[in-house]
Amino acid sequence: MIPTQLKDLQAKSRKLQIKLLNPERTGEPYRALVESSSALSHLVTIRFGRDGKIDATCTCAWAEHGGIGCSHVIAVLNHLAELKRSSLSFWPTQEEARRQKRRTFHLTTQRGDDGLWITSRHPA
Repeated sequence: MIPTQLKDLQAKSRKLQIKLLNPERTGEPYRALVESSSALSHLVTIRFGRDGKIDATCTCAWAEHGGIGCSHVIAVLNHLAELKRSSLSFWPTQEEARRQKRRTFHLTTQRGDDGLWITSRHPA
């Protein structure tokens, strides 16, 4: 399942607190604990592929029921981008992402679902 209200989801993700657990070795995935509106935090795992694919998993109910791009995953991706002084935008289709004429990434899951498209912008 792909979220339909991406802009609302992005806004919600900006309010979440993140504790990033950096990989111990090069090539290992990033892991982060992300606060939740419930009492629990969710564990997000992000793996960057060489071909612009990003594999993300989360322990929230949305992700566990097949959802791609929950607010927790978006929060971690935005946090990682901020560390590199970049900003991200999320798009439901590859066509919409390509129209932005920016570097493009594809957010998928290990199941190989369609996923979301991401564009990255570096400040001038």
